[in-house]
Amino acid sequence: MNIGEWKEKLKQNWECKYDELKQFKEKHGNEAMLPHGVLRNWLGYQKLDYRNMIAGKRSQMTLLKVQRFAALGVRIEESKRIVTYSWKKRKQQLQEYRTTHGHLKIPLSHELLGNYIHMQRWGYTQFMEGKSKCNGINDARIKILTDMGFQWNLEKRKGPQDRTKFKSWSERFQDLLEFRRTYGHTRVPYEYQPDLMLADWVRNQRRDYKKMKDGNKTQMTPEKALKLFDIDFVFNNTCGRGKTMDLDKTVETAANKK
Repeated sequence: MNIGEWKEKLKQNWECKYDELKQFKEKHGNEAMLPHGVLRNWLGYQKLDYRNMIAGKRSQMTLLKVQRFAALGVRIEESKRIVTYSWKKRKQQLQEYRTTHGHLKIPLSHELLGNYIHMQRWGYTQFMEGKSKCNGINDARIKILTDMGFQWNLEKRKGPQDRTKFKSWSERFQDLLEFRRTYGHTRVPYEYQPDLMLADWVRNQRRDYKKMKDGNKTQMTPEKALKLFDIDFVFNNTCGRGKTMDLDKTVETAANKK
């Protein structure tokens, strides 16, 4: 690849990322809500390039690019220093908002809390999927925010869904026991209308068990797996049986890694 071809490829890559940013802005309205990833990193590099250009250093930034960012409403110049708040302060801000407005249906465009609630929902999703990067979200914070009336998932689903009370693993396990007493098995349907959160929880247990079995980081523990095993939990829903042949080996391996 010669220099001309290389420059053309760089130009194409820039245009591609710019179009992605434009689409994100049209959908979400604020580039500050970009999730951690390639596009957010790219925008960070553009801001760095801008600072280099202003400082007279080597840079790929041009005045035309600056104008195009301005047309999107994206500021790449130096802005005010970002103020970070502690969890205690954020909780206080949410309480004040609820006192003033009577709810926590905070718009993403809210200057003080918009980006924060977006990151809390992102962290909640990461946490529920057993990922390590979850923006400080844990069981205690989920319960506190849920009790305050915070909505974790804004996606619409069929049927009513009670999200007013977050339940711990032990509480969900008791719900599963009640389901088993009623129906004689633990195969909770995907769209179990009386408790959609229980259906989600059951799927998460299967996923987390597989992660533990594969040696990956997960919310599943040997103790949890054994409790589920004792009530004939269906770890692999495709086989229709609760007790998997290699459960003892899986639990032993996971316990040894602690």
